Amino acid sequence: MQSSGYADLVGHFARHSTIYNGEIMIRKATFAGAAAISLLSACASIVSTCAFAQTADWPIKPIRIIVHHPAGFGADINVRKMAPQLTQLLGQPVVVENRPGGGGRIAATEGVRSAADGYTFFTATNETLYFLPFAGAKLAYDAEKDITSVALFSLIYPLLVVGEKSPVKQFSDFAKLGRPPTLGVLGLGGFYEAHGYSFSRALRQPFTLVPYGSKSPTLEVVGGNIDASLMFGAEADGLVESGKIRVIAATNPAGNPRYTTAPALARLVGDSFDLPGWAVLAAPAATPAAIVSKMRDAVNSTLVTEPYKSWSERPGSIPPPVLDAAALAQFLAQQKRDVAEVVKRANLKTE
Repeated sequence: MQSSGYADLVGHFARHSTIYNGEIMIRKATFAGAAAISLLSACASIVSTCAFAQTADWPIKPIRIIVHHPAGFGADINVRKMAPQLTQLLGQPVVVENRPGGGGRIAATEGVRSAADGYTFFTATNETLYFLPFAGAKLAYDAEKDITSVALFSLIYPLLVVGEKSPVKQFSDFAKLGRPPTLGVLGLGGFYEAHGYSFSRALRQPFTLVPYGSKSPTLEVVGGNIDASLMFGAEADGLVESGKIRVIAATNPAGNPRYTTAPALARLVGDSFDLPGWAVLAAPAATPAAIVSKMRDAVNSTLVTEPYKSWSERPGSIPPPVLDAAALAQFLAQQKRDVAEVVKRANLKTE
């Protein structure tokens, strides 16, 4: 039995042919239609076979991961810790490239413009995917249509820190500076500004946010050029141990288990403020699903394999949950709702 699509094609040829000899012409049209369908099917089969072969053989060359943070800061530390194990699991070198700045939009833009062949991945965060779009940023990508989230690899709450020479010994001391305290952040209009907004609420006076864009404010706070900075545990731990910085507050809802003397931001603010930092490995949206699945499996395996497992479980850290595709989608949907609420409450705006 012929399909309706096939019959429509035959009808099209018959209606648009010169009826010199109706029976012969329709038979010719029928033959032409069948030949056209056979040719299209053959082409589709070849393309499908080639795509399958390409996916099945993946990877056959080095894979690059574009990181939105500067070297030695935030997600860069995580990715470089994962890279050796990913290289071993995938059988190809994993190369890390830093493209900091713009709240992650620079890395994301380069990522989505890359070939969707499974050889370019990039890091994306709640800033990249939700804060920037919700805050009105002008982006060269559509976070919903252009990006596929592959795997969650980092879940962390930043610490509020000051330099060793700072007169601030506890959070309330910021109010004694006689001016709005300066807070170094990697960008405005998103994750960092939302935390700055909450610190201002807790202090009942505004912090002056100082954006650093493509470089970390670490040296600035250590050198006393700014009053405070938001810093992630992996970067902060060594500086705390060497006495170069002090932790003044933790953004974990219940406080940070490593820095027990630092009050939780939620307690300072007086509500259930809960805004973790997280990062996913992402890919251009058209990346084959089989490659996305294989990379997700490799990342998830790395999360629970030594030496990365022990590193992620160090005191004060939060090992990221291992999420399959469905659980990752659920996590991201909840984060999207939470960010939308924070952006509205803080009236965050960016360009």
